[in-house]
Amino acid sequence: MMIKIVTAFFFILTIPKLMSQLPLEKNYIYVVARIEKNFEDKILKKYHLRCIGSGGYLMYNVKSLELAFQHKGVLNKNDLRKLLIELTSQYLEDINSNEEIRPYLENYPFTPKNVDITIYLIDLHKQEIFYPNICIAESSYGTIRFKTVDEANPIAPFYTTEKETYEEALEKLKQCNEVPSS
Repeated sequence: MMIKIVTAFFFILTIPKLMSQLPLEKNYIYVVARIEKNFEDKILKKYHLRCIGSGGYLMYNVKSLELAFQHKGVLNKNDLRKLLIELTSQYLEDINSNEEIRPYLENYPFTPKNVDITIYLIDLHKQEIFYPNICIAESSYGTIRFKTVDEANPIAPFYTTEKETYEEALEKLKQCNEVPSS
């Protein structure tokens, strides 16, 4: 037991030290953090979406990136579709235009299949939103999803889940003349 504690303590102390030995401009984790922070600030100002989480597949290089936002109020499916396409497009622009991160990207340019942006919706009183309203919308690795939860059984799996490809979502926005401008 004592060996496990000492080993865990060793790793806790060693990993940050190893990370700090890399020059900041060479450490892609710090570059990703800067890209995320700048994007979060921009999205908060423009859309009033609060970032509540971030992540990705970052072992050895940048395979994918994920961001989660919270929105107060109900939005219909078309408004969420437009918002997800705008956020995904802007996030990809920020990633692909950053020359520091390019050598570390699994593939360049990054595409909608490399990012996951999720929006969790709550009502104006910070309470959960239930069916028929959408409570979660996501642009996840090339697929757009809209999910609802049943108020009678909120811990059950999603009551409904509708999905479409990123390309289908773009086409639906074009048909409504609502294609976002980057």
